[in-house]
Amino acid sequence: MRTPLTSIIGYVEMAREEAKEAPGLATYLAVIQRNSKRLLGLVNDLLDAASGRLEIRRERVDLSQVLQRALESQQPRAAAAGLTVDGSIDEGLVVEGDELRLGQVVDNLLSNAIKYTPSGGTVSLNAYRIHDQVVFTVGDTGIGMSPDELDRLFVRFYRTSSVRKTAIGGAGLGLAIAKELVEAHGGSIEARSWPAQGTDMTVTLPVARNLTRAAHSCRGFAERGS
Repeated sequence: MRTPLTSIIGYVEMAREEAKEAPGLATYLAVIQRNSKRLLGLVNDLLDAASGRLEIRRERVDLSQVLQRALESQQPRAAAAGLTVDGSIDEGLVVEGDELRLGQVVDNLLSNAIKYTPSGGTVSLNAYRIHDQVVFTVGDTGIGMSPDELDRLFVRFYRTSSVRKTAIGGAGLGLAIAKELVEAHGGSIEARSWPAQGTDMTVTLPVARNLTRAAHSCRGFAERGS
C-alpha cells in the first residue's frame, strides 16, 4: 500500500507548488486519481490474500501502457532517492488479463527496486515480445541477495537478513502476491540476484490469444560478477 500512496503524496506536493500557474495540474491530478484506484485495489488484494481468494478479470490489456504508467508514477520517488531510471518498453505488447492486478505486479517490482537501491544506483525497466510471450524485466543495482535468500524470496512474510538489518519497511507479502497474480495470468516470474550488485526480476506472460504469433528476437541478460 505504501507504493501508490508515496506517488500520491509526491504528485500532490508538485500540484500545490504549481497551483498558482497550473499548466501541469491536470496531469498531476490524473496521476493522483489513478494511484488512488491502485491503492483501493491493493487493499482488496490484501483481503483476498487473507481469505485465500484470488479473482482475475479477463480482457485485452495493453501491457506497454501499464508499464509506462507505472514507470511515470515511480519517477518522483526514484528522483528523490537519487536514482537513475532507464530501459526500453516496446509498443503493442497486448496480453489477456486484469489491468489493475498487472499494474500491481509492476508497481511492486519497481517499488522494491527503488527501495533496495542506494543513492547513485540505477533501476531499469525493459519490455519486449518473444514469439508468443511478452517479457518484462525490472533490474536494479541494489543490495542484492544470497542464493539462500533467493530461494525463499516468494515465501509469504519472508524478509532477507540484509533488509532486516537496514530496517527497510515492508511486510514480506508483495512478491508472494505478485507471484500468485502472475501465475493466475498463466505466466511466470523469476529472480536473479548478486549480493551487493543488484537483482533482476523477469515476468513472462502469454500474448493475447488472437494476435499473430510472429517471431521476435530475444534480449538476454548480461551476467553480473564472475
